[in-house]
Amino acid sequence: QSRNKFTKGNTDGDWTSGDKTLPKGWKIRKSKVLQVDQYLSTKKNVFLSRAEALKFMCKNTMIYTSEEIEEIKTKLQHEFWEDHHLMPEGWKLKKIEGGAVFFLSEIGSLIRTVRGARDNVKKRNFEKELKHFDTLLDIL
Repeated sequence: QSRNKFTKGNTDGDWTSGDKTLPKGWKIRKSKVLQVDQYLSTKKNVFLSRAEALKFMCKNTMIYTSEEIEEIKTKLQHEFWEDHHLMPEGWKLKKIEGGAVFFLSEIGSLIRTVRGARDNVKKRNFEKELKHFDTLLDIL
């Protein structure tokens, strides 16, 4: 993804501030072209979702502080991301219409399959995490 994608439109005048579903100082607008909300960070980066913002922020820790990253994580609930005690620390899940489940890792990586998420957990070599994750899959 190009840098340009994350700055396109950041100087437009149609951004609105004060949205409580976003970190302090961030702005929101409805994209006329895409008909979706867009988000403008305090560092002038443009995102199509809070999850996309998290991933970008985690990859750009020289621009975003750990406090800013933690704050965007608290706003993911507005996109229906949920915590679950059986997932690895910092992970989120989202139940999708039709029964699918998406996962978001602690660094904002979107995992669209249960198998992909389980493989990711398995690679970490934490037996307890894998056992917990398998329990979670049984109840989902």
